[in-house]
Amino acid sequence: MVVCFMMMQRVEEERNDLYELFQNALSRVRDQTDSQHFLLKRKIENAEESITASASQLQEVATAAGMSNEEIKSITESFQKQLDPLNSRIVNLQYKLAEIRKAYSNSMNTYLRELGKESALEDKIGEMFAHKTPDAATSTHVGLSAAA
Repeated sequence: MVVCFMMMQRVEEERNDLYELFQNALSRVRDQTDSQHFLLKRKIENAEESITASASQLQEVATAAGMSNEEIKSITESFQKQLDPLNSRIVNLQYKLAEIRKAYSNSMNTYLRELGKESALEDKIGEMFAHKTPDAATSTHVGLSAAA
């Protein structure tokens, strides 16, 4: 009985250690995700500001130079060709961020599901010990009392 109780305590300690490791890992992933999200958001904001400023400058230069609409269109297409790889990279980063968030969510769901299973197991073990606890009325040494 004492051995089982000690084993149960050891298992609980291991569970608590694993829980702490899991929480630390999740915290690291969350921090990394948050920082990546913040950096990505800043990059997008900077790119949008840069595009707006560039478009404005292009319009001013084109007007000052007396350029035709065809020339402006050609320059705009050239800029667009340069921006397409950057936009593709932004989309890829957003996809990676979504993958990280999904992995985090899946990890949390799995952990909570496993924690529920372990709680049910602990309850069953506790019930087993509660029903098998010897007391004075149901002592296993009945034969000794009859001999006395």
